[in-house]
Amino acid sequence: PQHRLNLANKPPPSLEETEELLTFSSLVYSFRAVDATNCSSASDIFDKFPISQLFNCHFYERDEQDTQVLIVSSTIRNAIVVVFAGTDDLRNALTDGDILMEPFGPSMSQYLPPTSPNNTIRVHAGFNHAVFGNGLFDRILETILLILSTSCSSCHVYTTGHSLGAADSILTAVALTQYFNSNSSMTSFSSPQR
Repeated sequence: PQHRLNLANKPPPSLEETEELLTFSSLVYSFRAVDATNCSSASDIFDKFPISQLFNCHFYERDEQDTQVLIVSSTIRNAIVVVFAGTDDLRNALTDGDILMEPFGPSMSQYLPPTSPNNTIRVHAGFNHAVFGNGLFDRILETILLILSTSCSSCHVYTTGHSLGAADSILTAVALTQYFNSNSSMTSFSSPQR
């Protein structure tokens, strides 16, 4: 039978998991300090954190809107973590200041239907552009799907971030839930309903 992602089946993160998510929310800022463009170019920073013993870095990007996102996974922790950095420069402040409301989601995506003007779910335009602009959400989803299919098929997916990153992580979590709930080919990666 087909199963849909049921968030009620997963309890909230434990204290230890929460501390790890906080560590990643801090760690992602360090990648800017070395002007990283991917996980390899940030390995000197990542490897200094003890958490790197448990997690593998799969994706790091800082796009033209200056949205920073990091994706790590751990088979030991049974987790994939998508981490967004918060406001730390003028471009991010401009994203924060783009306060007009617009329909949630991408205008174009390989994985999600385009938003319609009739969509009643309206969100902060700056945050929406940070996640869905320039195809960032598609690259995040492709990375998650690759991890699920190659090394961590039963992993739980977490999103986290600080400040602007927290808003971006919430929109990403909603879009991921929308994708997994509507894509019947991903049933092996979804949690069964009770």
